Amino acid sequence: MRVLSSVPAIGRVNPLAPAAVIVAGMAVAVVGRPWIGAGLAIGAILALLNGMLLSRRVDVAADTDNTAGALLVMQAGLMATFFLVGIATIVLVKISLPMAVAAAAGFAVTQMAVLAVFYLTRDITSENAP
Repeated sequence: MRVLSSVPAIGRVNPLAPAAVIVAGMAVAVVGRPWIGAGLAIGAILALLNGMLLSRRVDVAADTDNTAGALLVMQAGLMATFFLVGIATIVLVKISLPMAVAAAAGFAVTQMAVLAVFYLTRDITSENAP
């Protein structure tokens, strides 16, 4: 876990998780499936972007004075994320359906990896949990 926590994070997102999926995508592309490899890499980049946007959204929502403002910030940010992912999906489907499906898989795997790295690098025990 020491390696994971020593890498500087972008917001709350450790870039090692997306980098691993991007490398896996490049390996798949080299093996002979370029559309699928590109899709995995694009999905990892989208997940990194999503994590950075979410991190910023949480910070802005925490700085608001009331719950309604915080909820508004979170919902507006969620809609912006849906918009970006939706546009990316439309473009990817127009280019290649296998790439779009691989991007969805890359996004899901990267998002889970980002969450896992986030929790594994935090000092959360029963003694100091909130």
